[in-house]
Amino acid sequence: MKVTNKKIKSIGIVILVFFWLLNFFLGCGGKKSEKAIELLIKALKNENIRVRYEAAKALGKIKSEKAVEPLIKAIAIKDENYFVFEAAVKALVETKSEKAVEPLIKALTAFHYHVFSKELERISKVERRIEPFFKYIKDVNFSLRYKIVAEALVKLKSKKAIEPLLQGLNDENRHVREEAALALVAIKSEKAIEPLIKAMKDGDFRVRAAAVKALGEIKSEKAVEPLIKAMKDGDFRVRAAAAKALGEIKSEKAIEPLIQALNDEDSSVRISAAKALGAIKSEKTLESLIQVLKYGNISARIAAVRALGETKSEKAIEWLIKALKDRDDPVLSEVSVALGKIKSEKAVELLIKALKDDDYPVPLFAAYALGEIKSEKAVEPISKALKDDDFFVRAAAAYALGEIKSEKAVELLIKVLKDEKSDVCYKAAASYALGEIYSKEK
Repeated sequence: MKVTNKKIKSIGIVILVFFWLLNFFLGCGGKKSEKAIELLIKALKNENIRVRYEAAKALGKIKSEKAVEPLIKAIAIKDENYFVFEAAVKALVETKSEKAVEPLIKALTAFHYHVFSKELERISKVERRIEPFFKYIKDVNFSLRYKIVAEALVKLKSKKAIEPLLQGLNDENRHVREEAALALVAIKSEKAIEPLIKAMKDGDFRVRAAAVKALGEIKSEKAVEPLIKAMKDGDFRVRAAAAKALGEIKSEKAIEPLIQALNDEDSSVRISAAKALGAIKSEKTLESLIQVLKYGNISARIAAVRALGETKSEKAIEWLIKALKDRDDPVLSEVSVALGKIKSEKAVELLIKALKDDDYPVPLFAAYALGEIKSEKAVEPISKALKDDDFFVRAAAAYALGEIKSEKAVELLIKVLKDEKSDVCYKAAASYALGEIYSKEK
């Protein structure tokens, strides 16, 4: 029988009307509500995918204990449509029933590959050249189902989920190994440390990165040495994850390896290392970062500045102010941001002095930094900078006044807009500042 678009549309309308009526009955309460639940449970076996999907979703919203057993059966047969399977698993989680834990664990440990439609199977046999692609699709579909079940167990907060997830770390399917590690991130169990350390030697970088992330979340000192070794991994994503994990654990043992990582060829690793060093916040960290700031290459200096900003330590201010005389603009830009993060009155005083510095572009980035700190004390000195001989300093001053959102600067900014001699970009900065000031919540 030929299925036309018109028939498909008609079926869709019938389905929508059916579920609208069910919602109506549910709202009526009593016997009508019970009848609606019965109809939804029956709909889980409907031959139409959309009907099964909507029924599972609806049962999840209702959260009725009566739906638990039918939903367990629905995941046990592993519906051939992934979205129906996902909706059934999510609905089970919504019921928050202890009965759901064991079936979900069974689904996790006794998983089988998805049975595709006969049409796709037929095509794969005829077109032998697409078999690798077909296998990939099958692998991914399998892992998606594993993922939704693993996440469900995590949401149910069941300790019973730990063992099957640890088994997943040794699965032959790399997608499963990765998803198992990511699920263990949320569980944060000490039992997972050794298996995760072992998973850091996996042949797939995604599995290694997921294992590293999980170890960072567990925050165990046992993981520090393996994570330090991971800082030399051949894949930059694993190195970046390892740096972040060491920052989560905050061990001083990680300082030297993280300092070395500020010279990593990949920017994401340098950024992660800088944030990690900022999180550790020790005297040893400050001393090491200052040395990098003085003698490192441009990439390392940028990372060091970021790290000093993350420490939010007043001891870093003096060196950050000195860094305003760096010859590389990218470093200067980061100094402004770093000082903004520290937000110290000591920094405000030093930056106000820097506004008058004869060594360009120190005044320019001093103005930006004051804008980041947002101190009212800086309004008057910045306002004077609106008359600076350098156009860029004037524009930075206008921007900073907008960031501080002080109404004291309004009159001066309006003058900038009225002045016919003012540069277009300068007027744009003044316009931005006025917009920021008047957007301030009273």
